[in-house]
Amino acid sequence: MEAHQALERRRSTRWFLDRPVDPDDLKTIVVQGLHAPSWVNSQPYHAHIVTGETLQRIKDDYLEASRNGKESKPELPPTPLEDWSPLAQQNMTHWREGVEHTLGDMKVMEEAASHLYNAPAIVYLTLPKNFSPWSLYDLGGFGMGMIIAATDQGIASLPAYRFVIYPDIIRQHIEIPEDEVLVLGIGLGYRDSYAPVNRIIAAREPLTELLDYKE
Repeated sequence: MEAHQALERRRSTRWFLDRPVDPDDLKTIVVQGLHAPSWVNSQPYHAHIVTGETLQRIKDDYLEASRNGKESKPELPPTPLEDWSPLAQQNMTHWREGVEHTLGDMKVMEEAASHLYNAPAIVYLTLPKNFSPWSLYDLGGFGMGMIIAATDQGIASLPAYRFVIYPDIIRQHIEIPEDEVLVLGIGLGYRDSYAPVNRIIAAREPLTELLDYKE
């Protein structure tokens, strides 16, 4: 697959099939993601792959926490909606309206999220405590590299905040050093084409709105 094809075919998958991903494929995806550039080759990130029984225990605890209304306390706090730029707020509003139009309401989306989208594998990405802001860019490049590598292998993906809202649960089941900050999770697996949540399509801003070009 050409790079442009992988970029165009990638879609956020919000419900995966009950089909495991081969461990060698998961490792290859991470290795290929490492080709991403980083500040002075700092490579500050670390990946933790979770599958099988360990992931199922995390899912079970997440589901219980979600249904009990447990407060989310991610280690990288989200930005309040009102602090985003007007354009970003507009895009998020349009996206939510599109979801509600496609699904009828947000309950279907929330139910999928409470089950961690049925992902058979999750890659948790971390950075060292007191990381440079530039390291967030580096981690994003690493994550996107993995997503494109997965697409090339026919493996679907979802980078999602939901995967890291209960870091205490995750740390109970996998060994993440105390000097690492849990930043993001990427779900990997095979797309369920019949799942309603996978009919969601997010629009992209036209080039005229986000690009200035000068010769």
